[in-house]
Amino acid sequence: MTFTQFQTIKEALASPKSKQFWISCKDGKYEAGNETSFYSKLEPDEYLTYDISNNKVLVNVLYNGTIKYLTIYRSDYYCDTGHFWPGVWVHRDFTKYGPFAFSIQIGKEVFEPGSGKWPYRTSLLGNIFPISEYTGEQVKATVLTYTPISEDGETRPRGVIHGMLVENISNERIRGSVHLPKLFTKDNVPSKTIEAGLPCYRDVGMSLLDRPDKKMEVEMDLAPGQHLWVPVLLYAFGDPTLEEIEAKGSLGWLNSTWAFFKGMTGSLMMPEDDFEAEFFERCIQQCFELIGMDGDDQINGSNWGTYPPTMQTWMKDMYHSLLTMPLVEPSMAKKGILWFTKYCLRPKGAEFEGGASHSLGISLAPAILAGLYYTNSGDKAFFLQHPEIRERIQMILEDLLKTRADDSVWLFSGKFISDGPSIGDFHTGSNVLTWYAFKTFARILDEVYSETELAKDAQRIAEKIKDDLDRNNIIDGPYGKQYIEGKDVDGSIPWMAHDGEESDTTLMPFYGYLDYDDVAYRNFARFAMSEYNAAYSKVTRGISWGETPEALSVKATFPGYITGLANSTERASMMNEHGTMTEIRKLTDVDGSMWWWPYAGENPEYGKPARMNVAGKCGWAAGVFVGLFIDQFLGLKYDAPTKSLRFRPFSPASDFRWEDFKLGAGRFSAGYREYPGSVEAWITNQNPAGIRIRMELILKGKGEVKKVLVNEQESGILYSNGEFLNRKTVIFESELKIGETIRIKVLE
Repeated sequence: MTFTQFQTIKEALASPKSKQFWISCKDGKYEAGNETSFYSKLEPDEYLTYDISNNKVLVNVLYNGTIKYLTIYRSDYYCDTGHFWPGVWVHRDFTKYGPFAFSIQIGKEVFEPGSGKWPYRTSLLGNIFPISEYTGEQVKATVLTYTPISEDGETRPRGVIHGMLVENISNERIRGSVHLPKLFTKDNVPSKTIEAGLPCYRDVGMSLLDRPDKKMEVEMDLAPGQHLWVPVLLYAFGDPTLEEIEAKGSLGWLNSTWAFFKGMTGSLMMPEDDFEAEFFERCIQQCFELIGMDGDDQINGSNWGTYPPTMQTWMKDMYHSLLTMPLVEPSMAKKGILWFTKYCLRPKGAEFEGGASHSLGISLAPAILAGLYYTNSGDKAFFLQHPEIRERIQMILEDLLKTRADDSVWLFSGKFISDGPSIGDFHTGSNVLTWYAFKTFARILDEVYSETELAKDAQRIAEKIKDDLDRNNIIDGPYGKQYIEGKDVDGSIPWMAHDGEESDTTLMPFYGYLDYDDVAYRNFARFAMSEYNAAYSKVTRGISWGETPEALSVKATFPGYITGLANSTERASMMNEHGTMTEIRKLTDVDGSMWWWPYAGENPEYGKPARMNVAGKCGWAAGVFVGLFIDQFLGLKYDAPTKSLRFRPFSPASDFRWEDFKLGAGRFSAGYREYPGSVEAWITNQNPAGIRIRMELILKGKGEVKKVLVNEQESGILYSNGEFLNRKTVIFESELKIGETIRIKVLE
């Protein structure tokens, strides 16, 4: 994308910060940006961190601007975790250090900006980078933290740049020094010293950047209005990171890292709902930043979220976090496909047989991610270069076919979703994934490998799965025909519920299994957030979870609230006092993150959530939100092999303008706006080739079209009629040339 390069660090630091995700402290009193959040009423604690990662390192910055942890990732390996964690069989190594903080000396006095003596505000620069601004009587100090990435994402030095800008805001000259963060305390004497003369504790080095003198403090002599930028690099000792960073300098790396992240999220503006727009970007970054990589650029697993770092990789969490990478960051998607190709099957261990039926969703992860990647990229070369992907997927699908207990029923059984059981012999979400795996593998076999007959066989199986799933797992529920969590082979329903840690049913429209306004899906979503659901909690207005249906010890999971989002049908259902997005906003922390279990303990109270280390931030929920939001609320779906784009903006909360965004290999800008008596949408083709578009506009009135304007001119453009959520729609199909914009306005 086009990114305006900053000429100075001071210019960059003057850029806008998050409107929603900040916390400030003055005289011991705290305020937060998202006042709707229940967390804004809590005192900040050791778990409130603003995070940033380039996948090789993860940095957790405390609410006061101090680095709590710097985590450097290393290699991964199999591990038999036993009955406690059925969804975990890969661990990875990392080293973790902290805290780190600057201090300032003026005369004989030493100020520690994070101590609370100076008023401060911690936020996210550009809604990306942790930034803390402190205001003393004589100086303003701004601390910025960023993990360097090249603009194309190909280079990720294994380090973090942590810098302080000191400005003289007094009327007098100020002399003193900036003290660099210490890598050790009196109890942790450094074992090595790097060539630059600064300390190194075990495998972490530190270097002062942008200046030849490498000292532990930088002299400060500032006239009124002058400023001083002091950046340091904390990095993996022995890596080429130091040389890479010094060659480009702190400003160069800030520019490239900023450009990379904006290239991933685009620029989304929602004038009536700043929260939703900023939250969307934070969810994308949560999904990306919780993934770890080793020093050789290979994925080594993931955390639950960006806090805390975990040795264990919960496979299903990682899958959901990678789910939208084929859309927003295809290079990460490729790495994720290769990682799951290697690790998707649990090996036989002391307590579990493992194999394809251990967890259908995890076993099929390489097939599903491969299908999403091919659909959004059209990249045949990747699959031809990695024949192991096809071999692994084909082997898993063939193994699953052998597990069918009844030859007359084309449905499959798995034991677990993640750590919880897969309810029923035929679990709905798991069989949706099986359908998608066969369907999308059929396309890859046909279009990549020219295996026409095998492709036809896989397609026929996919059709049989869908037929049998709809025939068996749609029931007469309290609101009418609906999908149920699962059924047993004898037709009985083992549990009249929807699990708080199951999201593949929620994602049925994203996978293309059905339309968002499908009646059985709509009734399922309504059922899931009602008292008819045995797992629903009236206290938390969420969905409970436990290791068995009889022990729902966790009264709310954040993925459950994303299932609730699927109940959005108009502005009121999304934005009123207990609207689907309102409940999400109430439980989003002041840094823009979601916690896996916002309400924990035996007797939770609505409006009084907690942060907790035992179940950290929730990338699973972030991935499901991004998938639904792009696919259904922004209404965008791209098919790269046919160069065709579907655009059906729904967006109950606000008009929107999304500029310079990626959908896999596609690049576009788009917008949607409602007026009294009309609706308007536009799309710009920023690709190097023409595309075909299908634009569908939902009418807000009685559905009578009075006039159609194309690029502000009356036109005889042809359109067809449709329906969405019981509203009339008009559908336009057209070719869009390179660089061309089409703007369609329908007057009722």
